[in-house]
This record gives sequence, C-alpha cells and structure tokens, in this order.
Amino acid sequence: MHLPRAVPLTNFRGTLPPQLLVETLYSIQAVLFPSIDPASARILDELVERRNFDPECTEYEGYKIFLDPPPNFQFVYWGERMAHLHTLMTRRPPRNRLEKWFHSHSTEGNALLIALLALAISILVGVVGIALNIVQIWITWRAWKDAAA
Repeated sequence: MHLPRAVPLTNFRGTLPPQLLVETLYSIQAVLFPSIDPASARILDELVERRNFDPECTEYEGYKIFLDPPPNFQFVYWGERMAHLHTLMTRRPPRNRLEKWFHSHSTEGNALLIALLALAISILVGVVGIALNIVQIWITWRAWKDAAA
C-alpha cells in the first residue's frame, strides 16, 4: 500500500479540509473503534466519559454513509500514523527482559532446530518404549514357560 506524505496539521486556519474530516471519521469509527466490536465500543465510550473525547464520535450514523472507502481512497493526513499503529499491532516491540530475550533468540532457524530436536526426542522415546515392551513380553513369556513346566 502506497502511503502519501503526511500534511502537517498545524497548517490549517479556520475550516478543515473535507479529506481530513473523512479520514478522521473513517479512522475513528472503522479502524480504531468499529461499531461491530463491543470491546472497542466500550473503550470509545470510556474515552468519551473519562478523557473528554467528543461524544459525537460514538454516533455512527455519519459513518454508515461511508461504510467502505472508495477504491481510490488514500489516507493523506493520517496515513503515516495509521501505518505506524498497524506496525505496532502486528509487530509489537518487547516490553520486558524476558520478551526481549525471546525476541532476540526467536528466528525461523531456531524454530526449525527446536522442531527437529522435539522430533528426535519423540523418536528416541518411541524406540525406548518399543524396547521396554519387547523386554516385558520376553519376561512374560519366560514366566509363562516356567509356570507351565
């Protein structure tokens, strides 16, 4: 997805451009707090109550007109910020020492090595189990032979 360069929001005096208003409405009501997700709706309600967000953010009537963006729609003003939020959601940075250690030691090569090690251990346990069953069968057969004699 091509992201155009963001326009600084400090350049506006008076009326805001319609593109900025549409992007803001779409990003709040469709991306960040969709109406079909009850948990997101609760977070938005809490932000309105406790953090003085605009109460009109919770009214989805205006958004329903713009349910899906047009095919040529681009985020001109919020594009970089939305991409950064998406990156943070998909590749969250580690928050503590344990997560940092796992993050630095977890690669595809390590995952393959661990999978092969688990496979080798399961094969070894299977072979030992078969050997123990053979010994148990032999002991049972000897006990049966000795009891019959």
